[in-house]
Amino acid sequence: MDRILITGVSGFIGSYLAKYLLRDENNLVYGIDDFSSSTMTNLYPLLKNRRFHFLEHNLLSEIPFSVDYIYHLAGNGDLANYSKNKYNFILNKIDVLKNIINYTILNGSRIIIPTQYCDYQLHKIEYSEYFDCIKLCDDLLLNLIDKNKINCTLARLDSVYGKNMLKDDNRFIPKAINDALLNKNFTLDFDEEYYFTYIDDVVINLVKLMNNYSKKPIVDIIHNFKNLKSDVIKMIIKCANSSSSLKVNSNIVMPSEFKPNFSINYECNTSLTEGILNTVKYFKLMYFS
Repeated sequence: MDRILITGVSGFIGSYLAKYLLRDENNLVYGIDDFSSSTMTNLYPLLKNRRFHFLEHNLLSEIPFSVDYIYHLAGNGDLANYSKNKYNFILNKIDVLKNIINYTILNGSRIIIPTQYCDYQLHKIEYSEYFDCIKLCDDLLLNLIDKNKINCTLARLDSVYGKNMLKDDNRFIPKAINDALLNKNFTLDFDEEYYFTYIDDVVINLVKLMNNYSKKPIVDIIHNFKNLKSDVIKMIIKCANSSSSLKVNSNIVMPSEFKPNFSINYECNTSLTEGILNTVKYFKLMYFS
């Protein structure tokens, strides 16, 4: 039986990945979270499964069991924590990376670490320092991986969305869906391009990557079509049968400067239309029924 650890398991991607892995009866899944940026909500369906073991745990402390595979999802997308205290955020992130790498070395585990590397070219100035910090940590991580010959791959993700997102999640798509279902109007100062990747495609490809043992240090798991924020909002308004309106104040479009490398065959097959419709249905059922 494969013993698999998911850090940050109560988060959006972590909980969805755990649910997917538990479909295979040969998997024993351990989940760790300290709820610093999440809640128990996504864990309730998982706790009913005997092959899922949860430990409320801070990753600065020693992990009390050994595993074969690790998905290190803790601390991804934690812009809010960075804004509270930048200095502590950086020190904590580096200490967690050192701890999880040491744990990986001791156990001889294979580890996948999602990264926000693809977001470094954000045009919003207030976010630039945050992503510079993420890049610094990624560079440190890649150095540790190379120096210690760790069996690790970084999986680059962009705007991941889908079912299991919480109503109060402030990322673009869940916030837009919530506002549309409340018939709020939208205003964009300017338009932007993003790669939006549906959660099903993300978890399927994370598992595929875990089993692939790619020699590439960084692999892209991103939908290969860019979409404008305005088009996504229009689609959300339509799928939600909302009376919301959209206004874009400038005809300037900020292009995505990130160019994914699709050289490895990780396919994202869920269209934006299908993904948005599924996510809107989920929101209606969970929060507006």
